[in-house]
Amino acid sequence: MPQRPLPDATRVGVVAGTELSLSLDDAIEMALKNNNDIGVSRAGTKTSNLDLLGVKGAYDPLVASTNFYESVSVPTASAIGGAVNGSVTTTRTSNNISIDGLVPLGGASYSAVFNSSRNTTSNTNSFLNPQFPSSLNFSYTQPLRRNRSIDAARRNIQIAKKNIEISETQLQTEAMNVVNTVEQAYWDLVYAMRSIEVQTDTLKQARAQLESNSRMVEKGVLAPIEIVAARAQIAYDQYSAVLRRAELQIASEVRTAARAVETNFKRVATTRSARTLQVRRLDAEEKKFAAGMSTNFLVTQAQRDLALAEVAELRAISDYNKSIVDFERVQESGLSGGNGLITVR
Repeated sequence: MPQRPLPDATRVGVVAGTELSLSLDDAIEMALKNNNDIGVSRAGTKTSNLDLLGVKGAYDPLVASTNFYESVSVPTASAIGGAVNGSVTTTRTSNNISIDGLVPLGGASYSAVFNSSRNTTSNTNSFLNPQFPSSLNFSYTQPLRRNRSIDAARRNIQIAKKNIEISETQLQTEAMNVVNTVEQAYWDLVYAMRSIEVQTDTLKQARAQLESNSRMVEKGVLAPIEIVAARAQIAYDQYSAVLRRAELQIASEVRTAARAVETNFKRVATTRSARTLQVRRLDAEEKKFAAGMSTNFLVTQAQRDLALAEVAELRAISDYNKSIVDFERVQESGLSGGNGLITVR
């Protein structure tokens, strides 16, 4: 009776000759480099640091300069008024330079303004021509109670620092979760592959035993029933080897789909939180702009960042819903009317 071939050792989706031998440390390193959750957490930490840098900009001095030129001719009928050719012409060129800012301690603010000008006139009665009047004004405002211990700028800085701590904690947590998941998956894979090797070796031994029994039956040493028993053992070993490979393939697909669901769910939570923070940031910038403490550029930048955060949240929700569909597919449960899907609100 012809023997069936040994189960195919190749795996679905794996091209022969492209296998990569990995140690546990190599697998962990690759996972940390390529895991989406780690990437999102790293981006969150970077964003938090940039936010801190941005809110510290409230203490950057605001420098402004204004230049002005004016020429006025006034008709004068009398020579007593100092007129030349029936009019007196006066010109004035002025320059204004100011610097304003906030002090990190005590909620104080400062302002310095320097004014300089050059005045000329055609009035013949003027004894000082041209004239160069100038002035320097400096003010320092220190609140006694309100905004002395805390104000909007220091509050935003404290929030930004706390967000950095949260982002770094999330990154460490994600890294530990990835390492734990990789270690468990690695040893599960080692067990599955070693189990397949054992099943294959057992099948080879059973076939060798069958050949030996067949020769002994031909010589009359063994009863024919021994061949039936050996063939039954071979059939069982073949079934076990094929089943083990199928389980390994299915487990891999389910694990991948489940990991995608978990990753995308975390992305939804992260992007939703980021969008909420951008809404608060835009509201704060608009209030600061109304109070003269911000600029149109910062308001526009906050609006742009909010739009990007909303798009990122929509993308995360879409990816999560699609990963749910894939997860249900690999479990052969079919779609259940969108059960578990996240909807856009």
